[in-house]
Amino acid sequence: MLLHPYRWWLLAAGVLLVITSSLWLFFPLVIRTLLNTIIGQHNERLLNIVVLVLIVVFIIQAALSALQGYLIASLGERLTFDLRTMLFRHLQRLPLSFFDSRRSGELMSRVTNDVTVLQTSLTNNILPIVSQVVTLIGSIVIATLINWRIMLVILIVGPLAGLATSYFGRRIRLRTRGVQEGLGEAGVVLEETLTAQRVVKAFAREDYEQERFTTRLRKSLLEALRRARAQSLLGPVNELIGFAAFVIVLWVGGREVLAGRLSVGDLVAFIFYLFMLVEPLIGLSNLYSQIQTALGASERVFELLDEPVDVSLLDASTPELPPIAGDVAFEQVSFSYPIALSNADNIPVDVPLDYPVLRDVTFEALPGQVVALVGPSGAGKTTTLNLLMRLYEINTGTIRVDGFDIRAVQPQSLRAQIAIVPQEPTLFGDSIAENIRYG
Repeated sequence: MLLHPYRWWLLAAGVLLVITSSLWLFFPLVIRTLLNTIIGQHNERLLNIVVLVLIVVFIIQAALSALQGYLIASLGERLTFDLRTMLFRHLQRLPLSFFDSRRSGELMSRVTNDVTVLQTSLTNNILPIVSQVVTLIGSIVIATLINWRIMLVILIVGPLAGLATSYFGRRIRLRTRGVQEGLGEAGVVLEETLTAQRVVKAFAREDYEQERFTTRLRKSLLEALRRARAQSLLGPVNELIGFAAFVIVLWVGGREVLAGRLSVGDLVAFIFYLFMLVEPLIGLSNLYSQIQTALGASERVFELLDEPVDVSLLDASTPELPPIAGDVAFEQVSFSYPIALSNADNIPVDVPLDYPVLRDVTFEALPGQVVALVGPSGAGKTTTLNLLMRLYEINTGTIRVDGFDIRAVQPQSLRAQIAIVPQEPTLFGDSIAENIRYG
């Protein structure tokens, strides 16, 4: 869905990657021709033609690479913009109960840190796979045509790199999710501490907050170090496998040359293709580890996108509430909060505790009346107002405004006709005039 608007950009970038990768495959063939034909026949004119062709090919390859690089980078930036706006739009459509069981810092981490990881993976990893695959397949085909006996040796050694990549890749993906979760928890503490600086300083709790932030961040650090160990082993292990393949090819190919079954030019070209074969294997192994990193972040991003939106926003055919006079009636309204415990301190999440706040509440406030709800903290005064604005869904009963059931009208049309002064003032990062006009 995210890639669909940019499918032609993606296709163009893929085609350019295939072309630029294919151009590199001709270089060993030129070296082979140079050794077997040009030098052997002392043909200076053919040598000049080959050099001129190489210059032209390299210029074309450089120009196409620059264009392909721009397409990939711009595609990554546009997808990041789309994903962040999609996440923000989705967060705006989630019910208030969702935010009661989540922390702002953790949600901000998903929109910022996790999306950045996905962007890096796309621009630096996903599309370059095409180049690596083209080089890998092309090298195998051409090297097999040169000497299939030596190619069999490589195909026996090659699967070892695949096994190493699979093993370390699973570990990297697991550790990446732990890293992102640790950053999210640290973001929660950061957001809470910065927004409550007056309270922190008043109680001289700076050292306590420092320790709390460091503890959460250390969790991310430990997971990152475990991931770094897996990533640092993956490349060298595959390089060792590639070097072993090179030594075997050099030994077997040397014997073929001595036996007269292979020319020196063919052996040199084969070694070039071997390096072209090993480089994509190493590159793919590194790409695999980075893709696993991206998958760990994407799980958190799409987990957020999978959260069900506010049920009151689902039916677009629901009529709007007409201008009202202000007759408010509660008819046997009952409500309880579905409370979920926070997982900040390793407490199990999603433990439902149905706490009854209102039971069979019935009253009517007529237009022009001044009505006050009085009671101790926790008696349900704020809850009653939240239910009137349909910020939560009632369990049983009916709430009517001017005779309209508030569940039968668009919630925005209801809230737009209600003025509210919250208990705690909120200032948005804008001008004073914009804050005054907000409501």
